[in-house]
Amino acid sequence: WLIDEIAGPLPTVPPETEVVVLLDAQTTEINSKGVMTMTCRRAAKVLRPGGVESAQRLARASAFDTKVKSMTGWATNPSGTPREVTMKDAISSSLAADTLYVDAKVMMLVVPEVEVGSVVGFEWVEEHTPPMIEDIIEFQGEFPVLRAVYSLSLPPRWEPEFSWVNWDPVEPKRDPISPLLPKTMSFEILNVPAIGKEPFMPNIRALAGRLVMRLKTSDGSFRSFSGWPDMGAWYTRLSSARRVPDKSVSLKARELSAGAAGTLEKIRALAQFGQKDGRYVYVQLGIGG
Repeated sequence: WLIDEIAGPLPTVPPETEVVVLLDAQTTEINSKGVMTMTCRRAAKVLRPGGVESAQRLARASAFDTKVKSMTGWATNPSGTPREVTMKDAISSSLAADTLYVDAKVMMLVVPEVEVGSVVGFEWVEEHTPPMIEDIIEFQGEFPVLRAVYSLSLPPRWEPEFSWVNWDPVEPKRDPISPLLPKTMSFEILNVPAIGKEPFMPNIRALAGRLVMRLKTSDGSFRSFSGWPDMGAWYTRLSSARRVPDKSVSLKARELSAGAAGTLEKIRALAQFGQKDGRYVYVQLGIGG
């Protein structure tokens, strides 16, 4: 696939462009248990020295609900032999270096000997078991994209809901298959412009085009956040037991506020205890605690 992308014509881009993305493709397959398998491909050509570092790196996060199954990178250079790296060459590090323990980590794969004129390709596979079935496709960023492709495969009788952010809606191509078989659909977006840097500009995600896919099942067996009320209801069920103080907490609160003259003094006594006498250690496991 990378050879095919290299062979394609390169359109005229602004002279200051450091990298042009030839292909940004993602295929998402969702099985009947709600497990999402994503196969992604990215090919980019380096046009200026400042684009080398961005083009030669692939960074992916692994957490309780995300497993990086494979990573492979290639580079074809104007001067030199092609290079290939695999997942065994990836560097793994903690997602939060100042945390006592966190089960999320970043995996980075770097292709060496990339230079101006190099074409760098990455292919990786991830498996997701998220708390809600949602897919976000971010196809616009700091570099122009010649072709962005998103393909989706769903179990029968599951229906996707698509929301376009900062982009005109694109109609999907649907495969005409039996309703008893997995349904597939795809989007293709051509010539996505880069978002240039400007002084005092907002965060790039506030400007970039992206596609949000949420799923609805016929029996409601899987969660999908269609709005803030859905998220609020989910978080209430998740955290309600944590907000109820047990006997030891209640006794300690009464002990600390026993000599306080009024409500404000009680609050002050509890706040001082929390600020000065508590030792806070951040340990993040699973969904967050």
